[in-house]
Amino acid sequence: MFLYICILDMNKFENVTLGTQSGKTAQILAYLRSVQSASSDALNIIYTQNTLLNTQQFMARVVSSLPLNRGKIAIIASNFKGFGDAMRVDKSNFVFGKKICDVPLSEVSVLLQCKNSCRINSLISVVSSINDRQINVIIDEAHQAIDTTHKKCTQCKDKNSIATWGYGKKRTHCSGCREPEMIKQPPKISTRELIEKLCMLDNVSKVIGLTATPMKLFQAQPGSLGSDWSSIKHVLYTPTNLEGSYYKISDMNNINVEGFEYDADLHIDQDLDIASQYLTYILSAHPEILRPGARVFCPGMRLCDSHDSIEYTVFEFETDAVVVKLNGKNKTLSYIDDTDDMHSVWESNIVTINLLDNIEGTSEINEIIADVMETKGLSDRPLVITGYMCVSVGATLVNERLGNFTAGIFHPHIGNIKNRDNIYQIVGRTASRSLTWATHTSTTLYCDPNIYNIACGLEKAALAHSTLDVSNKIIDLDEYLKPFNDFLSNV
Repeated sequence: MFLYICILDMNKFENVTLGTQSGKTAQILAYLRSVQSASSDALNIIYTQNTLLNTQQFMARVVSSLPLNRGKIAIIASNFKGFGDAMRVDKSNFVFGKKICDVPLSEVSVLLQCKNSCRINSLISVVSSINDRQINVIIDEAHQAIDTTHKKCTQCKDKNSIATWGYGKKRTHCSGCREPEMIKQPPKISTRELIEKLCMLDNVSKVIGLTATPMKLFQAQPGSLGSDWSSIKHVLYTPTNLEGSYYKISDMNNINVEGFEYDADLHIDQDLDIASQYLTYILSAHPEILRPGARVFCPGMRLCDSHDSIEYTVFEFETDAVVVKLNGKNKTLSYIDDTDDMHSVWESNIVTINLLDNIEGTSEINEIIADVMETKGLSDRPLVITGYMCVSVGATLVNERLGNFTAGIFHPHIGNIKNRDNIYQIVGRTASRSLTWATHTSTTLYCDPNIYNIACGLEKAALAHSTLDVSNKIIDLDEYLKPFNDFLSNV
């Protein structure tokens, strides 16, 4: 009987799948408009990707698109520097808190927060305690952390020992190796378990997933609470209207780069990792990439040092370039102020602007970049955007003022990523709804054919399931991946 009820409650869960940069957020805004009115008392909780950049982007769209909710929007974040001074003091539009318990939920209609383990752990108890309101939970990038991965003990020789103790919020030691002052960390709840538990609560009306890569959501075995994940309901809340506006990866020209060899000694001696070495190789063969007005997407490796190396490499090739770094340490725009009299790039006048200090109102990061470029007279210079976590999923990096990307440079390590989701997500940052822009131009990609083909194939799968004629359809993984497999079989 318990198993039957759990499966039945999973009918509350539905997923929105669209191609990267094709309007997933617009689907959620359409849903919120459909359930919200001036008299509605529903609480809508939105989990964004686990970066402040994506929380700020989602919030900017909610505020601009849902005027009836102004004054009823709450933001939960560990720090608020990324939201700008004007927004932090604007109590008429926002309520800020570091924890969900800091927010008067009775006065809130939309609550946004990053999707990290601590916030997920606290949500169940908070939602369970609300008895007088219906609740909708929206999970952006639902494929991320869909299943729990336990950290191994850093001290124990037993490979099966799970780290559950540590200082602060870190898990580093198992119970046998822990030190007396350490704190036992609460159990880590996966996104899948969170969805299952929410679907079992009577006061939760709907749980909505949002992703361009839903493959990990499908699971042949029942979930930990007995729920069926072998097939998932896919929905749309409004027409996508992509025809004639959406510039796809498969529309772009890919240059098959041959002959590149990674030099480990360069990495050790000059701190030039595979990303910056590949960029050097590409720019040496194609210096026209950094032509005036170019817009280049060049993700690095995970560490911030990798993005610094890319910045160094770009300035070595083109002193007129502008480099934007988006990572956990930096949200900066850098350029060389005077390029006429210089002997070495690092002896010149490099100006670095903190983009978080230039937020006005509820601007998205692409609008902030465009504002700074225009204010400083840099719009005609080539722009290179780099990073990793902050630019690989969810972020919209271009707009009509900036223009779409003219080039995307993806180093070979991206092709070594085990899951195909990440390949499509990161290459997909070059896609855009730009065909109607006055600034639209063609995009050239520089990457291994395997990277390009996986990205194109998964794009076809996502777009095949983002039309109204397949909305409200329950599909399994084989059906979802059929366009992907068909594409690869014909390459």
